[in-house]
Amino acid sequence: WTRRSFLAQAAGAASAAPLSKLAMPGPYRGRVVAVEHSGSIDGGRYQAEPVRAMMRRGMSELTDDGWVEAWRQFVSPGDVVGIKVNPVGAPHVISAPEVLTEIIAGLEAAGIKRQDIAVYDRYRHEFYKAGFDRWLPEGVRVSNAARQYDEVQMAIEGYDPDHYMEMALTLPGYDISSVTARRSYLAKFITKEVNKLVNLCV
Repeated sequence: WTRRSFLAQAAGAASAAPLSKLAMPGPYRGRVVAVEHSGSIDGGRYQAEPVRAMMRRGMSELTDDGWVEAWRQFVSPGDVVGIKVNPVGAPHVISAPEVLTEIIAGLEAAGIKRQDIAVYDRYRHEFYKAGFDRWLPEGVRVSNAARQYDEVQMAIEGYDPDHYMEMALTLPGYDISSVTARRSYLAKFITKEVNKLVNLCV
């Protein structure tokens, strides 16, 4: 992006904010809800029912509404919702399946069809190695930007060449005159495939 295009987009977003409760920074700016359950971990493993109970209570406390109504404040039928998972600490420190499946349940309860839910991580190899595909209900889609990890992602088939951050540097050994080596591109998943995103950390 050029500085001009960035400022134009920021101005456009600001002018649109009063029109939508989901314009940045969102309907619950700065609000944090903490939930806990003494049975959420047993024998070093997450327990599905306590995790489900915590998430449902957390959504309700965040929005001051019921569980389904809480999800409906963020998504509507017709949305295509991405869920970004994180396999970086596999096999032990990754996005938890118990949380992922409850997010999918919440989206479905709010009227999102399974084919309109896509679970994503940047690298296909790491996604499948972590086992995320085994936790998805039938019909939920999978998306990746690249086949496997590369120190500098020179193959950009899964990325959007029109959306990137320009950096005046590269890693050692790469030619700074190469635009691909010095640009950080957004995945097409973000720019083309979905219009809502849930970021599921480890």
